[in-house]
Amino acid sequence: GGLKGWLVWLIVGGILAGVLVVLVLVYSAKAPGFTDDFHGLSADSLAAHGWWVVAPDTVYWNKRGAGRGGLTLYTLEGDNWPDPEHASVIRNLLQRRIPCSSFTLEWHFEDFIPHQDWQQAGVLLSEDTAIGSRSLRVSIAYNDYNGVYPRSGMILLQAIVSRGGMKPEEIAHVPLLYEDSLRRNPAVASFFDHTALRIVKEGDRLRILYADGILANTSFRQIGSYELPIDFRYAGLFALKGFVDSSANMPVRFSYFSLDCENFK
Repeated sequence: GGLKGWLVWLIVGGILAGVLVVLVLVYSAKAPGFTDDFHGLSADSLAAHGWWVVAPDTVYWNKRGAGRGGLTLYTLEGDNWPDPEHASVIRNLLQRRIPCSSFTLEWHFEDFIPHQDWQQAGVLLSEDTAIGSRSLRVSIAYNDYNGVYPRSGMILLQAIVSRGGMKPEEIAHVPLLYEDSLRRNPAVASFFDHTALRIVKEGDRLRILYADGILANTSFRQIGSYELPIDFRYAGLFALKGFVDSSANMPVRFSYFSLDCENFK
């Protein structure tokens, strides 16, 4: 009887231990949603929230709290676009891990209207921390380059996929506002008071959405849907201007960031 009792207790204990392990794994895999409104910008506060800074430019990184709330980055010289004359770099890239394969990521700008080539800011998704890894860059940018033909500058939503060792692919190029229109009607600048973007990744399917900034709660509209079999594991907030020195180091204010896991893999 004693031996059987011990066997019963061992079996029951094994089952309970197995259930506990499963619960722990399920709970730990279900990464909680993360949001940040960037009220705390000290090094300790950012680290406690899971952020770290890549390729810091000390002068401008120290100005990250210069705006009226939120995180301020600057459109410094640099790019992750391959360039035979320049090493790829994005200064003050604020990066964090993505703990799941499927997710919804969202970020908000305040009063961001780029006005010189190639000022832009947004999110860089990548499969690892190497600057040349496969990545997706989604940004609001300014461009007035059209080869030898002059044209009005435009503010656009741009998405570029870098597959590593291959030429990048521009999968989204959506004009949002032409400079001529802004000059004729300065009131349209309000479109960028509270700009918001969202990326939704479900397996290999990725959607990009945009909400203009007329109101803080303007609804999102889908820009495009793509098949993109890249397992993004890092997200970074950035501002840059490419490898040009003629454009200003423009301040860009991020007021909100969120990351929620959809499927827990």
